[in-house]
Amino acid sequence: RAAAATRATYMALIRELQAQGQSFAALAHVAQYEARWGASPDSQVLRADALRATGQADAAAQAYRQLLDGPRAAAGHRGLGLLEASQDRWDAAIAQFAAAARLDPTDGHTLGDLGYAQLRAGRIEQARVPLMTAAQLLPRDARTLANLAAYFIAAGQQAQADAVLRSPHVTDSARALLRGAQAEAMPTH
Repeated sequence: RAAAATRATYMALIRELQAQGQSFAALAHVAQYEARWGASPDSQVLRADALRATGQADAAAQAYRQLLDGPRAAAGHRGLGLLEASQDRWDAAIAQFAAAARLDPTDGHTLGDLGYAQLRAGRIEQARVPLMTAAQLLPRDARTLANLAAYFIAAGQQAQADAVLRSPHVTDSARALLRGAQAEAMPTH
């Protein structure tokens, strides 16, 4: 049990490093974890995410593709979608996010990514269901709420957008960014 607890604790440390944006350190710790206990589907996801976050897109894509035939296939598709989105390839990103959402339909982050990609591709009405679902699954997630507000703005539903933007979970910077984008989109007289 002690070894399992140590392994789980180390995995939690790696996740925390990733959450804090310390992806280079996370990548080093994934290598240490795998040297000690061997690769696992979870460590492979953490490795792929760290590779993506450190700008190693080709290596990240290869790592994500290796996940597609295993128990973490949804994470593989989502990662590939994030790589496509980083290159503004919205149709390819949508296809990957949709595949991930079919495999893990309660992952609010994936649904949020799918809805955002659909917004960026100009598919406003298609963005509605994944963004609304993501917001209900992650009601306190700032990025999810900002994406939902962006949908309402794009759909011309200003009252709903304002209600979402009043949430204490939406950051001031997200509010300013969305209001600025909205002002730019308005026709000038």
